Amino acid sequence: MNQKTVSDKLMIKLNEISNAELSEIYLLISIIKKNINNLINCNMKKISNEFFEKCEYYGKSISEVNFEQVELLNSYKEQFNKIATKFEEEYMNLALELQNAQANQKKSIVEMKKTIDLKGKYIESEEYIKDSENSKNIIEKYNRRIDTLAERYIKYCGLEDACITKLRECNEQIERAINTVMQYEEVNKLAIVEKKTIFNFLLKIFNKFSSKRFEKEYMSKKKQNIEKLKISTNMVLIELDKEINDVLIILEAYSLKINQVCNL
Repeated sequence: MNQKTVSDKLMIKLNEISNAELSEIYLLISIIKKNINNLINCNMKKISNEFFEKCEYYGKSISEVNFEQVELLNSYKEQFNKIATKFEEEYMNLALELQNAQANQKKSIVEMKKTIDLKGKYIESEEYIKDSENSKNIIEKYNRRIDTLAERYIKYCGLEDACITKLRECNEQIERAINTVMQYEEVNKLAIVEKKTIFNFLLKIFNKFSSKRFEKEYMSKKKQNIEKLKISTNMVLIELDKEINDVLIILEAYSLKINQVCNL
């Protein structure tokens, strides 16, 4: 393969990276954002539906408990938003590392093209023909630089793959995080379903005339669950903080190693 053909192929590759890099990052981030919103909205809907069911069960109208409803939903939304914010920090850091890897891929390709072009011009020059011994050393120098740049490009491709893999894993992590903080709700809901199957109609009538039972049996338990939810959320945030720091340390160390190994 002659020098011009290689140089042309490098330009095609450079254009491919330039066209794909931003769209790929934006696509991954939009998928993660959409997943976070869907998970939060789905769980908020479950909580809201459960609240309406319990209002009916205890013979309460929505207008009577509007304040409690708003306060309850805001408490849950606050915890979900904390998790969403932490994941946003994670995927934005990964996106920046991904951009850095892709920028260095482009830089490696540009430098390779320049070196190959310079090597081609030198081969066509009179100096190359006249001084064969010195020409051999100069060509070897060009070849070593091309090999080093090719190695650097490949290693940054590896870093890019690691960032993309980690970004895709965010979707699974988000679901696990939300499920972790909602574990107390699942236990509580099972108790509600079991209770609703026994003398449901008679209980509705009885509860209609026992307004304090809504606060005592339901709202007090929900408030306890919210406190548990806060503790669970804090534990999830601590784990995420540690993971974010660990991942960034690994990626930055890998990037530094590339520069050291492929020092030009």
